Amino acid sequence: MARDRPEGQAEPPHLDREREHDDMDAREIEPLVSHQPSCSALVVAKALPKARPKILLGSKSKRCFDRVVEYCDGWMPIVSPGKDRDLADGVKALLIRCESVGRSFDSLELAVIGLPPAEQVARRLVELGFRHFDLQLARR
Repeated sequence: MARDRPEGQAEPPHLDREREHDDMDAREIEPLVSHQPSCSALVVAKALPKARPKILLGSKSKRCFDRVVEYCDGWMPIVSPGKDRDLADGVKALLIRCESVGRSFDSLELAVIGLPPAEQVARRLVELGFRHFDLQLARR
């Protein structure tokens, strides 16, 4: 549908659909915006960043591993003293779930919260595949 335009007036540059607007700065945008009441203004939206925050689920519920594999970037349970076996079982459950849906287990990040500052515990968790640790330090 053609618009009525005064003779000799060119098509406004903001109607050029081929032009990329992501990298425009204010000097380029100003000429595209009409300040006349009869025209609508151009709205330039910045593209979302390509990287998003990682989503780690910190649960040990019955459906936890299904949710981690389906929706998340990793698993982040709370460490309880003497419960290393629970974490080993959790890693095994994640591995089985990844294989069943075709997701790479290596795509998941494993982190723990509340790790006591004990090297032996940390070494066991590294052997299980955990790479991020939130230490629980004693208060003085």
